Amino acid sequence: MILGICRFHRNSNGWNDIGYNALVDRFGNIYEGRGGGLGRAVIGAHTQSVNAQTTGVAVLGTHTEDPVSRQAMKGLVKWLVWKLPEHGQDGTGKARLVSAGGDSARYPAGEKFKTHRIIGHRVTNFTACPGDALFGQLPTLRKKVIRRITDTGGGVG
Repeated sequence: MILGICRFHRNSNGWNDIGYNALVDRFGNIYEGRGGGLGRAVIGAHTQSVNAQTTGVAVLGTHTEDPVSRQAMKGLVKWLVWKLPEHGQDGTGKARLVSAGGDSARYPAGEKFKTHRIIGHRVTNFTACPGDALFGQLPTLRKKVIRRITDTGGGVG
């Protein structure tokens, strides 16, 4: 599945690699997307207009009606609990972003906006991603990530 995503992003979209920094499957396994995207601050192609200010993680599957599995949620939490502190973030408060614009961007180039630190693609772009079911799980995801970062002092531990 990941190879298929890679081929689509490279061959159809013309990108140099997978757009997302990481991918999580239904079993909670975490895969590297864009080369170097797990361990470094690699700029992805996951959210036109704010790629350089964000990191992208995709949950494999369609989550329009079906929420992500318990295991996938654990994988998301694990990755975010590691990734956010790596960049000096704890998941709380709002992120201040500046749109670079683009055809699918909700905000025109140069517009500043605030949003949660953990969001769905639809917050910054005109898309249904990550699906209504997963979008509805984001408040729970945020709480779990913040709690775990707080409990571990900023690391996966």
